[in-house]
Amino acid sequence: MSVGRVGVEIDWSPPVKISRLSCLLTALALLCGPPAISSAYGANTYWNPGVLRQSWSSDLLPLVSNQLNVMTDARLATKARGDGVTDDTGAIRAAIGILSQSGGGVVYFPPGIYNLNVPSGQPNGSPLVVPSNIILRGAGPTASTLVIFNPNASLETDYIGYWGGINFTSCSYCGMTDIGVTEDNPSNLPVAAVWNRGAQNVKDVFLNDVTFNLTNTKSIWFEAITNFVLINSLVNHSVNPAANQGGPLYFVFDTNISLLNNTINYEYGRIHLLFDTNLLVENNTMIRNAMGLDTASGAIESGGMELTFSKTVQILNNSLTTLNAPADEVGDGEAIMSQNSNIADVLDLGTITASTTTTISDTGSLWGPVTAARILQYPVVAVIVSGSGVGQWRNVTALDIGTKTLTVGQPWTTVPEAGSLFSLLSWTLQNARIGGNTITNFPNGIVIYNGCQACNVSNNKLVDSRQIVLRVADTDPDLSAYPESRRIHDVMLNSAVTGNTVSNTAGIRPAYIVLDVEAFSATNYRGMGMMNIRFEDNTVNPYPPNPSLSYDLGLTEIPQEGIFPCFLFGPTPARDPLTTVFRNIRYQGNSLTAPVTYGAYFASYATSLACVTPSND
Repeated sequence: MSVGRVGVEIDWSPPVKISRLSCLLTALALLCGPPAISSAYGANTYWNPGVLRQSWSSDLLPLVSNQLNVMTDARLATKARGDGVTDDTGAIRAAIGILSQSGGGVVYFPPGIYNLNVPSGQPNGSPLVVPSNIILRGAGPTASTLVIFNPNASLETDYIGYWGGINFTSCSYCGMTDIGVTEDNPSNLPVAAVWNRGAQNVKDVFLNDVTFNLTNTKSIWFEAITNFVLINSLVNHSVNPAANQGGPLYFVFDTNISLLNNTINYEYGRIHLLFDTNLLVENNTMIRNAMGLDTASGAIESGGMELTFSKTVQILNNSLTTLNAPADEVGDGEAIMSQNSNIADVLDLGTITASTTTTISDTGSLWGPVTAARILQYPVVAVIVSGSGVGQWRNVTALDIGTKTLTVGQPWTTVPEAGSLFSLLSWTLQNARIGGNTITNFPNGIVIYNGCQACNVSNNKLVDSRQIVLRVADTDPDLSAYPESRRIHDVMLNSAVTGNTVSNTAGIRPAYIVLDVEAFSATNYRGMGMMNIRFEDNTVNPYPPNPSLSYDLGLTEIPQEGIFPCFLFGPTPARDPLTTVFRNIRYQGNSLTAPVTYGAYFASYATSLACVTPSND
């Protein structure tokens, strides 16, 4: 999709493309390679990388025939016992070293329990560091188990917390398959289970058919990695919520990430998929037990998946369920969400004073070193929100603080005129498809809080999970947090909400679907908020016994049930006509299965419905 174009079809290509050639090469390699390759467990069969379903998996084939049995291989001076008592750390490290020196291979763990201890005096160290070209393989995820034991964990000073698990720092073509991992952490501090600690140049890593039993564990954490797959695995994650130990998965600043066919059981936090590019999450089962609340602060920052600042995303055919969910979770508990459009505390709604084909100037701006540094570090865009060039957006490539001039990466299709409003932001979500998911008993459903570009929310089924909301906001900033900003203005472009079903079967949470523009600014909403949005063929099933049931507001935007294709609320009416706030909203084929009252409100704020007249069609 060309930068800045509007009203065009969105290409929902898979994040990781497997070419016919790569498939053919994989097939030939499997046919011509060692004849004993099999997906079955056992020391006498080679592991089949084809189960990973990745274009790069064939590159693992040269490794699978060089296999070392940690219990029997004569090359080991000390062999692993796997008896659940002996410290097998040294033997396993030696096995990894032998294979690494010979070009790599598979470390095979026969059935047993293998204790891995963090060395005394190294409380933030790792019992195992997996180098390139090394695969850890068991006899099955319940037959072979690695037990990580770290009684001496101490506080690490960085933002991730405590360490001590299996370390994939600085490796490529490496992974784990057919094995279990249990964290045994009597220190009661959140030790990382499997991680790479933000190392650079890590690529082609996999976790296949692994069962993780994690207690007091920070998470499975991979950062700045290229080509990763978690597939066919089971994650059981429980923590002490008062220690704020976070959710089960953290994948941040990664490229080409796949989470496929996994079951994830957890109690606290979210599944964090932040700043990722080319992300595929498909056919997973995610179950959160909401009994584990944050008793330390009272705020519940828990839920399903968070996708903030990710792009080229597919969230497909997953099942997400909350057990023991409260009726209202103080604004949290979203099943699928993205939030924020301020990566580095600078946002601005400005007025163009001059422009060229590749620049815009704003002599009244407060831009300084913070804004300049942000533009160099993060993917900032400029969106035209009023005037003849409305709806165009471009990547910002440079900023001249002296002349207050921004340079954009491609020429404007229509050069914005002086007096036009523009917004500087980072897309909270870009080129995303959220489709075919089933969401049950979440305090909140699918919520994109701060606008997006080319996002398609389609054919999802929500049961007792409140809502689907696409939201933008206009508000005055906190100048202590945004010292160079005058105003925050979110934007949503070229997106769709189609074919979804939202049902309220228990009378606990109102069922609604909404395009939501929030005007919190004292000077009211200014300029376009949503443009080129399809809102089609959605169904809302209100609570059958009493479709006009009143709900406890809490922090819920809409206390009644229905379909709100253009919903605006704020302290006073918008400065601009609502037809300039919502542009080209296509509303068609939506239905309610019972009549409801369309009035809606937010606390003491006045509210109006705009753009189209809701109806039971």
